[in-house]
Amino acid sequence: MEEKLQELQIRYEEKSLKAAELAKAAAEMTHTVMASNRKSQKAFDAVRSQDKMTMWNTLQEYLMEYSNFINNTVLITGLCVYRVNREFFDQVTVVDIEKQLRIVVGYIYAREAANSTAKAVFKECLKKLLKKSGKFTDTELALL
Repeated sequence: MEEKLQELQIRYEEKSLKAAELAKAAAEMTHTVMASNRKSQKAFDAVRSQDKMTMWNTLQEYLMEYSNFINNTVLITGLCVYRVNREFFDQVTVVDIEKQLRIVVGYIYAREAANSTAKAVFKECLKKLLKKSGKFTDTELALL
């Protein structure tokens, strides 16, 4: 049972990372990338530092701003934001936090593009990229 749960978690993490990568690509393709680059810079700086506390604090700042958007896409990505305790922080690794920051960056690109004047173009571009990746079902894509 635990093996299946872990397999499901890995699959959702892979999908979330792929969605993040494709959201950035769609933002670049539709020229809605400037604000996203600016807003995600702190995440990249934190990752470069490889300091667990800096990365964690940066992740928390982004989650405060983007948690509603992330939770609204749970049916597509399987990823949602929830509170954790100190024990979780003690157990989580720098690599885990880095993955989460990279996923959040994808959400930054997606939300900023979705709120831009080119949102319809971005949405169609992202949908095509997600479909082409083969990781998302037609049902999931219809939710976009």
